[in-house]
Amino acid sequence: MHGLDHPAYAGLVQGFMAGLNQPGPVTYARDVTEAVWRAVNDPASPWRIPAGADALLPAEGR
Repeated sequence: MHGLDHPAYAGLVQGFMAGLNQPGPVTYARDVTEAVWRAVNDPASPWRIPAGADALLPAEGR
């Protein structure tokens, strides 16, 4: 964290550190298994299939 202790970055760093302590969505093995199964068996499946709750937000562009 050296160099990020500048007062101008205090809010950003505090928000980031607070977010690390919050539980978030997790990907489980079954999520990956379902995504792989869909990719192999569904000809209409997209090229990219998010596997797990933590992959949904980035995949949706949020």
